[in-house]
Amino acid sequence: GEIPEKFGQRLGPLGVRVAELTGDMQLSKKELDMVHVIVTVPEKWDVITRNSTAGGGATDESIQKVVQLIIIDEIHLLNDDRGAIIETVVARSLRYQETS
Repeated sequence: GEIPEKFGQRLGPLGVRVAELTGDMQLSKKELDMVHVIVTVPEKWDVITRNSTAGGGATDESIQKVVQLIIIDEIHLLNDDRGAIIETVVARSLRYQETS
């Protein structure tokens, strides 16, 4: 996609690896371990952090453990149909951080 490509071009020279995670694309556990930035949509992040086998077998806990920053674009969608998904992933991430 356009955004991961732009991030990759700008961050690549700094040694930062960027990967896209969509409904069509899965990342293996090895790929997840090697990537620094994951670009995805809220719905995909919801599935990955909810299901322990999503994302190439990586567990919810292992993914949540390595996340240090979440950037949510188009936050104005909170008042839209997708708003509930955004709210869910933010709440799940905050809950994980508070309990770990």
